[in-house]
Amino acid sequence: MASENREDAGYCTRLERALREAMGVFGEDSVDAMIMALQNKYGLRIGKPPCSSIEEIESALSEITGTGADIIVSRMRAFLR
Repeated sequence: MASENREDAGYCTRLERALREAMGVFGEDSVDAMIMALQNKYGLRIGKPPCSSIEEIESALSEITGTGADIIVSRMRAFLR
């Protein structure tokens, strides 16, 4: 996987892109709503440094989607490679 530097704007952009691609099957509007929920309800930073870690995203997704978070995060990690 790409080196995780949460202060690096390029890494944060790649992480957001991986999240959007992993959830893309739900449609753009749903992905936008999910990212807004992650930011507003869970206080995550997505897309801009210092961005939240994959583990923080996974924890919040687990509360929202249950075991579906495993699939989303697995796909995110694949997109980051």
